[in-house]
Amino acid sequence: MDCYNPSTGEVIARAPQCMADEVESAILSAQTAYPAWADTPVSKRVQVLYRMKALVDKHLDELTFLPDVGEK
Repeated sequence: MDCYNPSTGEVIARAPQCMADEVESAILSAQTAYPAWADTPVSKRVQVLYRMKALVDKHLDELTFLPDVGEK
């Protein structure tokens, strides 16, 4: 799907879209994982979230890279 710059309306990237079954699978996975996550002590959950933040920070350039979509 096209991703637009809201201030110009220009297409700045293209992103894949999930199918309904992929969304349902993600929801089921989250529901399945929730009880164990909720039972995990806060101190451990914080460690997981800080690790995730560190990984996002480390790979920020890759995660935010927008390839040139060219002209339509």
